Amino acid sequence: MTAQIAIMNKSAIALATDSAVTLGAAKAGGAAKVYQTVEKLFSLPKDHSVGIMISGNAEFMGVPWETIIKVYRGNLGQQSFARLEDYATHFIRFLEDQNPLFTEAQEEAHVRRAAQTIFVEHIRTEVDGLMESASESGIKLNKRMISDIVDRAILPNYQRWKAAPPLQGVPPDHGQSVAERHAAIFDEAIEDIFEDLPLSRVSRERLQKITSYMFSKESFHPDLTSGVVVAGFGEIEPFPSLLEFQVEATVNKRLKYAQNARLQISFETDGCIRPFAQDEMVALFMNGVDPDYQKELEIRHKELLANYRRRLLATVKPLRGHGTRTLGKQWERIGNELLNQLNERLEEYRATCYAPVMHAVAALPKHDLAVMAEATVSLTSFKRRFSLDMETVGGPIDVAVISKGDGFVWVKRKQYASQELNPHLCGGL
Repeated sequence: MTAQIAIMNKSAIALATDSAVTLGAAKAGGAAKVYQTVEKLFSLPKDHSVGIMISGNAEFMGVPWETIIKVYRGNLGQQSFARLEDYATHFIRFLEDQNPLFTEAQEEAHVRRAAQTIFVEHIRTEVDGLMESASESGIKLNKRMISDIVDRAILPNYQRWKAAPPLQGVPPDHGQSVAERHAAIFDEAIEDIFEDLPLSRVSRERLQKITSYMFSKESFHPDLTSGVVVAGFGEIEPFPSLLEFQVEATVNKRLKYAQNARLQISFETDGCIRPFAQDEMVALFMNGVDPDYQKELEIRHKELLANYRRRLLATVKPLRGHGTRTLGKQWERIGNELLNQLNERLEEYRATCYAPVMHAVAALPKHDLAVMAEATVSLTSFKRRFSLDMETVGGPIDVAVISKGDGFVWVKRKQYASQELNPHLCGGL
């Protein structure tokens, strides 16, 4: 995980990110290691007012993002584009169009990893859990019962993949062509993961169908996916904008990606704050309440009203039977109305007390945009450091400001080597 933020107004956009990356999977029984010196924020060549920020998976197709973006900088050269979305499209095409950085062997390795990750975490783990529960209940499982358990675990996953929206930008037969091209890899994964389990014909067909959905449906696994933010100015754009993507892999010369957000400063929208990844401290700062606490509060309010209604009904003895049920429904309706009114009042209070922050953002000079961005990421890092959770946010905070006049300017940036000994590093990443 990571903590990143973009804060922008009409004059500039400030980007800030921590430097932590987690390798290994503690939940799988191995040791997780956190490194806190990873590069996540990059500039394009100096003639471009554009930056790229990376979160999630630190690699794409087995290649570090730092390497990919440095190669892309050379590929971009002196080309410039009228709008930021044209820069984003050009970068997407770079990841997709027969890039020499990504070989056929790397594609096969990713397909294998994707199949194993999805089949194990979404299906095999559930099958093992259902079998363990049955055994603990004293049930002696036979082959037929195990086959039924496997069917029950596969069906909802198959339905979820089938119902997922189609991936934009790929032909209708893309999923099937991937499944056919890499059929040997998918079959091997199915045999390895379900080798000791009886698979019915229907379940096997559903697993094979899932393989055709993996790269044609808009469904992303966090361990396989990177977040990519492209931010700044196109050549003809007076105000900054930002595009956020999920990016997984290029398979059969098609990139699996989806656009999550597009934010644009305009005459109507003169300030914007956008957190990425671990965003609870930003929500607390902007709304005055931690989002997890807010959810818990709403749940407890509903439980309180339901319990209060039941206790009141228990005291209304003359209205037993139909009369009590009618009264209970009326009280439930009234309780929901009152709860909605309470939430609306609280929302109005938050808007009154905390909305001025956005008005302040609209007027901040470039330096203060950078200070605010760094402070917000620092708050998240501080919370993680002194909590019992793994410190997945931390390390040096990199901060940059992008403006129309000055381009991409580093405000704060870590260096792994001395600039005095390596003057060529002064030009930035």
